[in-house]
Amino acid sequence: MRPTAPAQVVRESVHVFAAVVPQTGEMTALVLPEANTAMMTLFLKQVSQSFARYFVVMQVDQAAWHHSTTLAVPDNIRLIQQSAYQPGKP
Repeated sequence: MRPTAPAQVVRESVHVFAAVVPQTGEMTALVLPEANTAMMTLFLKQVSQSFARYFVVMQVDQAAWHHSTTLAVPDNIRLIQQSAYQPGKP
């Protein structure tokens, strides 16, 4: 007979925010504890500073923190919202 022992499964997670310049392969990334508007604002500031010589066009999905009214988007970045998935449509 196998003995039973109580166990607690603890799951921890981190969120990786990353951006890359396709032509050169330059990349910047942050590993952050949460995915929310404050963390997205911090990431956009990092992208703005890392790629200061570029005008950055970034496509983002429908996550709430990507289009929050309190999101601070730097002047050299424009966010383009990706369309929501529609089953049966290309």
